[in-house]
Amino acid sequence: MSTKLYEKSKYLKKKLAQSDKIDESIKSFSYDIYDSLDHKPDFKNAPIGIKPSSGEKISVDFFAEKERIEMLIDWTLEIYPIILILENECKLPIERDVSEDLDVFLNNVYDKFINALNSLPCEQTFELSKVESIDKLRNMISESLQQSLNGSAGSAYEKFKNGMDYFINELGDLSGLSLLVEEIRTYDTLFRMRKGENENQVFLKEDMFHVPFEKRGRIGSNRFSLLGFPSLYLGSSLAVCKEELCESTADLESMQASAIRINDIENVQILDISLPSSVISKRLGFLFESTYKGKTSFNFNNLFLLWVVSAACSLKVKNPHDKFKPEYIIPQFLTEWVKCSSEYAGICYMSTKVSALTTENVGLYKNYVFPIKERKSKGHCPYLSSLFEVSQPKSFYNSNDLLECTYNKVSIYLDESIDKDTEGNSIPYENTDLGRMEAVLISSFRNSDI
Repeated sequence: MSTKLYEKSKYLKKKLAQSDKIDESIKSFSYDIYDSLDHKPDFKNAPIGIKPSSGEKISVDFFAEKERIEMLIDWTLEIYPIILILENECKLPIERDVSEDLDVFLNNVYDKFINALNSLPCEQTFELSKVESIDKLRNMISESLQQSLNGSAGSAYEKFKNGMDYFINELGDLSGLSLLVEEIRTYDTLFRMRKGENENQVFLKEDMFHVPFEKRGRIGSNRFSLLGFPSLYLGSSLAVCKEELCESTADLESMQASAIRINDIENVQILDISLPSSVISKRLGFLFESTYKGKTSFNFNNLFLLWVVSAACSLKVKNPHDKFKPEYIIPQFLTEWVKCSSEYAGICYMSTKVSALTTENVGLYKNYVFPIKERKSKGHCPYLSSLFEVSQPKSFYNSNDLLECTYNKVSIYLDESIDKDTEGNSIPYENTDLGRMEAVLISSFRNSDI
């Protein structure tokens, strides 16, 4: 279906270039392509001169204007194919519902992705010559996973490190991998939540940091941290902290939370592998429509290269009760790479606990991990201790602050929501207990309650 559409669009592009005027056959052919698209361009968002006039419907006669046909062709050959890949082959997290080994499964996922890239008709939004580089990186990641499963941990990490070196060399510029400060929903503040053994347990500020070195024997294997090695896990919101703890909203009374402020945020580099593909596809469509014929350009060479790494780190755990989780191998290698890096302090990644990401909630469900950089016999990592400031923990059960909170909006995003009321209307996140608690915690920094 898609291949036929691409061929028809290429034919229309050629015919349009050879024609002095728009005749009925061109208009009809254009409308036929438009009607066949399952993701149609919204011409209402287009610039004046292209967008429909008041009351004008999109019909055969709508395509009497050359610029409208050109926009349709560009959409079909440059934007629509990217949207299809983002919503299908690039969908994260990846769930494994088959019995085959993880390395075999991941290779099959990569194969589908590479095949989809090879079928792209794009000339501007993606360069087909980049498929070779993407395929080479995927082979290095796959071989690293395979060697680890074979029991060769040392050579497995070395293969992964070589893959990251190749990845960085292909990008040529590390700035594209760093999380932008303006993408952190609460600017310089992240969150952490812990569950108490009972409602009377009181956590101290140091309890909200990473497990101290003298208690490292308690640390299990987590997605981005090895058995016995402390890492500080934080969330972009209390909503994602709750999801990671697998707690329902009804169980919030046993939870305590802190805001964690990043000192000197402008100079802290965080490796960003968070790729909410469904949200990216929606934003891509709108940006193309609203900026058409402007200076905005779209190129997905680097994003598809990054997806190879992100996909290997976004595999949902098939057997959560098993002690060994192969899905953690590549994420743990990435943490080791960051730990040894002089560039990055941590990693930003999407939660694998939430699949239904939208433009309204995507900012809420990002996780952050900061591995230790220095070891001590007890206490906390000096580097991380200097990097963060922790607010006094507050309990959902004991705190009257939620009732007294008058200003709830702390996020840069305008329309955040995670719940709906009885009539199906979205409830603004800032009006939920989680949102109100975030405002309380952040205000405690201003009130010197730290």
